Amino acid sequence: MQITEQDHQRLIDFYKESLRRNRSNNSKAVHWSGPRDQLSRFNALCRISDLSGQGVLDVGCGLGDLYDFLDKNFKGFNYLGIDIVPDMIENAQKNYPQAKFELADIYNFLPGECDYVLASGSLTFNVSQGKAFYYQMIAQMYRVAKKGVAFNMLDQKYYDPDQDFLVYSPEEVMPVLENITKNYKIIFGYVPGDFTVHLLK
Repeated sequence: MQITEQDHQRLIDFYKESLRRNRSNNSKAVHWSGPRDQLSRFNALCRISDLSGQGVLDVGCGLGDLYDFLDKNFKGFNYLGIDIVPDMIENAQKNYPQAKFELADIYNFLPGECDYVLASGSLTFNVSQGKAFYYQMIAQMYRVAKKGVAFNMLDQKYYDPDQDFLVYSPEEVMPVLENITKNYKIIFGYVPGDFTVHLLK
């Protein structure tokens, strides 16, 4: 399931304006509450494994800050950040010229093409297909990964859905995960209003 042209343009416009208003604050520009919470989310994602020496695909890479976290905590990993918002890719490449970024989505990749697929905040923007769009995206991320997938979601116990962002409950997500793999875990407690899912092969 591909994003519609209308939703794609909404996404581009939304983050273009966010970048304009938050030029000096990467975490705010990608709509996190601040750098500390962003780092806590990155840490929860990367607890999936020792990512040293692994191929990591960062889906919805935004401004590329997950690369910086990986670089400070792991060695010899092979990183690729992808996003469907051109301004994000352009700015990520400026922020981290030593890293590789591409304008692409997860459906541009073949099964087993990388070791781990990570997605921080990539399953939240409200699109016309709703959660069905992101549930299919999770299944595709799992197909692309050789070893595992990690992503985070906004918890509906803390947030109300609005025109821009979707929220989830772990209970509604679990049947979706179990249709993909029984080998999963859900992590709580690192940031209020957020939970992280690890899917392992």
